[in-house]
Amino acid sequence: MVVENGDMLRPLICEILRKDGYNVLEAQDGDEALLVWQRYQEPIDLVLTDVVMPHMSGREVAERLRLLQPNIKVIYMSGYESGILSSGNKFGSAAIFLQKPFRPAELSKKVREILES
Repeated sequence: MVVENGDMLRPLICEILRKDGYNVLEAQDGDEALLVWQRYQEPIDLVLTDVVMPHMSGREVAERLRLLQPNIKVIYMSGYESGILSSGNKFGSAAIFLQKPFRPAELSKKVREILES
């Protein structure tokens, strides 16, 4: 599932992942992500979420989805420096970050690595 409030970026990320053969669900914010999860009725392997979004941060989205599906994997993406985010927002050292902007190959590689781990 891709959770990204950027209306230009979200479709591009989804297109890249679909070309890689993944079944991709989309949400423009945390509230929509929770609705998509409820409607999908299948386990979701991975959430790729923006860190900074209106109403609900990416960390909050991940926490809520983990209450529903504890084994879900999460990749946080942000245009902010990952070191600042991990210390300032208590993501922890185990958090996986993808720095924006990123190339399609970087996205594909990171998703594959996380899904195979």
